[in-house]
Amino acid sequence: MWKKLLLYVCLITILCSCQKQHSAYAPPTFPEVKNIHAHRLSDELLISYPLDMAVSEDYIFILALVDNTWLQVYDKSTGQLLGSFVRRGQGPGEVTTANMCYYDAREKKISVYDESSMKLLTYQFDKEDDNWGTLIEEQPFYNLGATVRRVWGLRDDKFLVDGQLGTKSDQQKRFQILADTEVSADYNDFPIDTPEERAVWLSPAIAVSPDCKKMVVGTLYGGVLELFDLSKGIELKAIRKFYPPVVQYLSGTIQSTGETVWGFSALCATDEKVYSVFIGDKNPNLFNNLSVFDWDGQELIKYNTDCLILRICASIREPNKLYGIAFSKTREFYLVSFTFDS
Repeated sequence: MWKKLLLYVCLITILCSCQKQHSAYAPPTFPEVKNIHAHRLSDELLISYPLDMAVSEDYIFILALVDNTWLQVYDKSTGQLLGSFVRRGQGPGEVTTANMCYYDAREKKISVYDESSMKLLTYQFDKEDDNWGTLIEEQPFYNLGATVRRVWGLRDDKFLVDGQLGTKSDQQKRFQILADTEVSADYNDFPIDTPEERAVWLSPAIAVSPDCKKMVVGTLYGGVLELFDLSKGIELKAIRKFYPPVVQYLSGTIQSTGETVWGFSALCATDEKVYSVFIGDKNPNLFNNLSVFDWDGQELIKYNTDCLILRICASIREPNKLYGIAFSKTREFYLVSFTFDS
């Protein structure tokens, strides 16, 4: 009798657990959907591929290799190219393989991360400064013992690191905060059940809020959105699981399958909101939306756009405006802006 009862309880527990895991993924439901027009700022950009972008009070920065320079600077109002900076190379102030950039509005400087040499290089871009585009700091991260993929500067001379620190025998790691080259906080959990799916988090979309107190992470394969508090370390505050990361692993690389739903292709953040290009479909070419969330991961509004958007960024000086890099079906890139209702 007791054995039968115990078996019954176990079966019910397993069934409930399976139902809970299955229902953990649910497509987003936006309470409001609108159309929004993209204001075109520039003619076709003479770049091969935009790796990243940032916005200051006056400029739009595009990280793209053009004539052996990584950083292309445009006037934010007219879309005019003002100059190209950060030469490709291994000398002082030069970058071998750039993969990200971000702008510090307080210091009026932009930083570019060199993934090959694992160095963060910072340049002055104050409009009133005579040394416009001059290297002012170079921070190395190659002495941390393993791969460092991306780095963001935080307040109080701290750095947020997306990397694989430690030896190969260590647990796979995700994020660390460095203070004086020492790890002061880390976060190494994954919101999945199978270790094989961890590779999906090797290159997610990541954005840090302008006040450096929050971080959002979104997967391209599937749709998993994680929101972190950085004010006292790295604390997971919320997670939304929209689509499971269905992938296959061939020759050591991640590849999609016929069942893969594509997720977040781009993210940017203000202190109040998270903006994204969220595909949410098995068709990987649906870049025609701006999906907005709050910092609890709740859906706010979805804007259907009249262009395909590859990169987005926000300016703290213009809370109701977003800048982006759009592209045509022939892969020609151009600058756009979006103005939202207040």
